[in-house]
Amino acid sequence: KRQGYLREELIGKSVRMLYVNKKEFDKVGKLTSEQISDEGTGSVETQWITKNGEILDIILSLTPLDIHDLSKGVTFTVLDITSRNIAEKALEESEQLFRSLYENSTIGIYRTTPAGKILMANPAAVRMLGYNSFEDMAQLNLEKTGYEPAYSRKEFKNRLEKNGIIRGLESAWIKKNGETIYVRESAKAIKDKKNKIIFYDGTFEDITASKEAEQKLQSSEARMRHLLNATTTIIYSIKVSGKNLQPEWVGDNIRQLG
Repeated sequence: KRQGYLREELIGKSVRMLYVNKKEFDKVGKLTSEQISDEGTGSVETQWITKNGEILDIILSLTPLDIHDLSKGVTFTVLDITSRNIAEKALEESEQLFRSLYENSTIGIYRTTPAGKILMANPAAVRMLGYNSFEDMAQLNLEKTGYEPAYSRKEFKNRLEKNGIIRGLESAWIKKNGETIYVRESAKAIKDKKNKIIFYDGTFEDITASKEAEQKLQSSEARMRHLLNATTTIIYSIKVSGKNLQPEWVGDNIRQLG
């Protein structure tokens, strides 16, 4: 029926007409004469073509009516595996895409357990944290080390326990050489059927440069504010409005005017 033919269109016709590759028909014949006589049955994967031109992937199984006398006939069983093959191909392509993204991504990708064991880390993660290999990095126990004292892993775990997900969490980690790296992290808690967290899947990006620039800016603004507040000189700017000059005060030392 899947072939698109009526029964009367096939009766009396050679099965060869259904094969995409006619040489496959000869392969089935060889299977019949050699393999079936030894094993009692046999199968081969091939392709048939429907009446409307659709290509089907099939497994053709053959069983003789009499294993001792193949001339009495052979029963053919056809299993359509087209959908299965399409699904397997899509899965393979998806896995290849994930592998490519995982290997070539410029952001860190990881999987860790609540106990602090690193199960997976992509090359970018290994590189950003200063390790030579994943195996080297996997020796790290995140429950004992890896975080700056001001940034608690406990907070990370509590937020995942409560919300199941974290987006844009900023923290400071310690590289293998002891240097500090600032990261922006997103993670998701993965649970088992009993709703118990079994590991965390996450990504992170290195924001050290922007974090240090922000800290320098804040430090510079604080110094400027201190100078403005400590100076004995009255500082103000003039804003011109029409023909009038209107003073606009800068700094807190206006109090010197009483």
